[in-house]
Amino acid sequence: MLLGVTLAADASTLLCIGLITVAIYRLTVHRLAHVPGPWIFCISSIPQWIIVLLGTEPQTLAYCHRPESASNYVANAGFMKDGRYRNFDVNGQPTIYSAIDKAYRDKRAKAVLSLFAPVRIREAAGAQNVQQYIQQFIARLASYMFDKSYGALNEAVNLNSRSPPTKFSESAWLQVIAAFGYYSMFPTWLFSRMLSLHLAIQDRLWGASMRRTEPTTPAHTYRGRLRTAGVTEDEVIGICEGSLFAGTSSTGQTLATILFHLVRHALVRKRLHQEVGISSSPDLQSLPYLRSVITEGLRLAMTNPAPLIRAVPDGGCHIDGVYLPGRISVGASIYVFHHDPDVFPNSFAFSPERWLADETDCATRELCYFPFGLGSRSCIRRNLALQELYEAVAAIVKTGVLEGASTCEEKIIVNGCFNGEVQGHAIDIHWPIRESRSNKVCM
Repeated sequence: MLLGVTLAADASTLLCIGLITVAIYRLTVHRLAHVPGPWIFCISSIPQWIIVLLGTEPQTLAYCHRPESASNYVANAGFMKDGRYRNFDVNGQPTIYSAIDKAYRDKRAKAVLSLFAPVRIREAAGAQNVQQYIQQFIARLASYMFDKSYGALNEAVNLNSRSPPTKFSESAWLQVIAAFGYYSMFPTWLFSRMLSLHLAIQDRLWGASMRRTEPTTPAHTYRGRLRTAGVTEDEVIGICEGSLFAGTSSTGQTLATILFHLVRHALVRKRLHQEVGISSSPDLQSLPYLRSVITEGLRLAMTNPAPLIRAVPDGGCHIDGVYLPGRISVGASIYVFHHDPDVFPNSFAFSPERWLADETDCATRELCYFPFGLGSRSCIRRNLALQELYEAVAAIVKTGVLEGASTCEEKIIVNGCFNGEVQGHAIDIHWPIRESRSNKVCM
């Protein structure tokens, strides 16, 4: 017994010595020892894993650091996406979002880029009379890309029921993908197996709406353009499924965030109603107050609040006077930039007026504002997302449907994993005259 205790004590001592040695090495000798930051994150990667799993990575970064630089997203800066993005391949295939190889990504992006030109989008939206059919708005814009509606808004929902509204068949899949942002730092082999298991357990209707887009592939559609460019069918399916996630989760969360704040700010809603009511301009993005509301909503929604990771080029670089060696991973967190108190005073408040200041102030703000990313890898669907938001917000405010409504919570709580995820997957808005039910926007 005495020998066992002695051996255990010796093992504990050796373990402690080993850990102390590693800590001293990382704080003094390691090639990143000169980079400023909290010591706990310098001696081990475990604390970072913990804050990612807890969904508090962006908030922790905001507490520890001030914004330094977003130069690693600038076009031609030489920073490529790092290996973490392989976890966001779909069915084993890289998507336009997850592809690390620039040439691979550019070929596929160029095949569909013209679909997202502002003029093309406005023509499509006008032809489908989005203003009249606002309740089916997302489905109709989906048909612009795939030549066929997802059909989600036509799925059976019992509006007279006291139970929560039925979720769209695709919601479970979207929530699984969003939730796996918590595990995005896992090795790819482990990530893929956990994703497959999670899908099998949580989403037996996986891909229901995606399959509704498969039978026809006209050459002018998103799928058709990819096939014309020589992309394989397996790759096309992966890219389209990635688009379903990127185009519904992010835009839906942003729209719900804007409507939440419009309900809570009657004066903003009144001013916006006056502007959209008297305007005859076909270009909604030319309306200054509507533009400010959308911009402020995008600043607060932050559908990707965690750092968008890039790999430093082989030759290394200097950021804010600090040398970073090649092949390490760096990233700028949208959460940190969008809540910089020097640029956005009272940064958690919804204040469209902050974007109506003089041009000098706006130019400063825009340096810290990048809801769609920056550089050559920024979101290629941003024009479509903006058109959705402008059309939907303007039409909803015009109808006056938000009058008399109230929010069920005082604030929106977003877990800051790789993909921002609203707690509870819903933002509830309540109309007192309909006490038997709540209207819910599900993330």
